[in-house]
Amino acid sequence: AGIQIVHLFEQLVDICWSESDIREWVLQRYIDPPLLLRKRKFHIRAYVVAVSAIRAYFFRDCLALCSGRRYRRFDTDNKFSHLTNTALQDLDPDFDEEDNVRLWSDDDAAVTFVADGTCATLKEAKRRVKDVLEQMETITGELFRAYKNEF
Repeated sequence: AGIQIVHLFEQLVDICWSESDIREWVLQRYIDPPLLLRKRKFHIRAYVVAVSAIRAYFFRDCLALCSGRRYRRFDTDNKFSHLTNTALQDLDPDFDEEDNVRLWSDDDAAVTFVADGTCATLKEAKRRVKDVLEQMETITGELFRAYKNEF
């Protein structure tokens, strides 16, 4: 079935019935409006080093993987603007990996947020980037704490 964007429950049911050989599914609520980078949807790839079940280190310089096309809210048929999966983006003849994979760090992302109008000031942009990184660190810590007895 690949990655699908559905608007109605009935669409989801149709997809599930048409793919009867698939037993496991991942469903995710679509976040609207998303935070955009360069007017594109993106996801962040974070790197974590786990030393033991007790200690994990979160590397703050992450990668932002952007969609190949600008975000257009109601054009959900255009997967290249709504999905950031790199394997899918590689199918777009206009996809330029160098242009769509960016460093997500305090300064680089903040400057981009100001340049593309996401934030009005550099101070606001740096605060937003800091907030995102802090949320990622918190979630990463919660994840490792949840599984610490599994290692």
